Amino acid sequence: MTDAATAALEREVARVCLARLAASGCSWTLRPNFKDIPAYGCRQAARVRDRLGSGSHGGIPMWAELKSVAAVAIPDDRSPSIPFAAHTRANTSFDWPSVLRALGLDPAHAKVRSFVDDDAEYADHPLAGSVREMRLRWRGIINPFTVDLALSEYEDTDLGPGDIAQVFDTSVTQFGGLPDTVMTNVGDRTRAMEIAPCDLIPAVERHAGAATVAPIAAPCQIWLGEAGDYPKDFFLRFPPPTGPRIGVLTGNGPESGIALLSELVAAVRAPYREGVPDVFMPELVLRSAPGLGLSMELVAREQDVEREVTRGVSELLASGCKIVTVACNTTIYFEPVLRTLCEAAGARFVSIAEATVPAVLRALPDAARGSEVGLIGIGSVIDLAGGFSGYERYFAEAGLNVRVCTADEFAFAIKNQPEIGSRVSEFVKLVNALPQDIAAVVVALTEASLVFPEFERRNQKRSDERVYIDAVRELGRYLAFMYLLDGYRELEVCQLRDHEPLESKLRELFEQSKLAPIQRG
Repeated sequence: MTDAATAALEREVARVCLARLAASGCSWTLRPNFKDIPAYGCRQAARVRDRLGSGSHGGIPMWAELKSVAAVAIPDDRSPSIPFAAHTRANTSFDWPSVLRALGLDPAHAKVRSFVDDDAEYADHPLAGSVREMRLRWRGIINPFTVDLALSEYEDTDLGPGDIAQVFDTSVTQFGGLPDTVMTNVGDRTRAMEIAPCDLIPAVERHAGAATVAPIAAPCQIWLGEAGDYPKDFFLRFPPPTGPRIGVLTGNGPESGIALLSELVAAVRAPYREGVPDVFMPELVLRSAPGLGLSMELVAREQDVEREVTRGVSELLASGCKIVTVACNTTIYFEPVLRTLCEAAGARFVSIAEATVPAVLRALPDAARGSEVGLIGIGSVIDLAGGFSGYERYFAEAGLNVRVCTADEFAFAIKNQPEIGSRVSEFVKLVNALPQDIAAVVVALTEASLVFPEFERRNQKRSDERVYIDAVRELGRYLAFMYLLDGYRELEVCQLRDHEPLESKLRELFEQSKLAPIQRG
């Protein structure tokens, strides 16, 4: 077929598809590909689909692209063959025995003759001559509303929509994030339909007479990065569409919670090369409790502080948070109480020390144990010997020797006059008060965390070779890692629940984005 004839076929298939969609009574949206780039397969299509402005920023996740195959099932008892169309999400592959079972056939006594599908999976048919030509003509324009046209040509007979058995994998009905839609071509390689599965399947039933939903697919090896000639670890192109709700308690001061959320969001975005749509950001609950200001005098007001922090954490748990933290270096003194409280609610408490001390070890890979590090914080935070520091256990387990620097006066100065620019020089004085031969400095003071980015910028011009680790930043990265890991595993549409290399692959992704690899606690 000439290029002109191929273009004419595409126009005709698109005309029929759009007319059938319009007559289906379902809700759908016509969306051109980014720059009208034609797509000849699912992986290519996912990169150029435009949904919420994603076309110029990496397309859509593979699970949001619909993969379709037009084929014929042939029983070996000479019963009539069954023309059918099978559909699944593009991050899965068809399991042909399961497809045959969904059609009411015994896989031991039937076979599939696949005409064309979107994943180059062709079962038991020759690819020479006219079949090869037909495959090339139809590749990229198969969808639930046009399969009868393709199969009519392939079978050299006149088939209508009601002659085609339509089978959808159960993955299509799984929650795919927001918007909960799938996309596929409209018989035109440069345009797509966006449609909710809850609209698509009834529309196909009205159009074709019936549709079956059954488990007919398995995770795609290319998607998992385990096989194929395409880029490995395809699942790492997008974050999971949702994950555990994260609760942050703040109040000492309220700015620390805002700073933590900024670090968390930045850490979720950082590993992904293309833009991450807002709908993929974590669901966050920030509760600012003024009573946490009492923790500045934790030793003298221990019972009052414990009441405030447990009440705040309880309210976060009541709102459905599954990962809970406090944007505070002081109140982690109550970590055992808070951890028990969270576990009773099926949630996880994350301490800022839990995230920060492993970062120190990563910064000192050649001489981790026995190294001397600096710790800047208020009195109770640096009270490693007196038992009020939530950092003491973590430093001891890491085998790190700590030199402390008290910063109460600096902290109150920031609270009373929080102009960042005027406080950097005061923070430098704190840093200089620590011995020059220590290898790393831990900034365990949320007020200093507000100053830290400006200090970091200015410090590039100094000859200071020490490593500086901001506790708020490390907590944000740690929460991001936990959110992504749990999201991939928990959401069925990601097809990664039992994918063992996931944690290490995600850690590699953080490394590539210049975020330190994070050990899951």
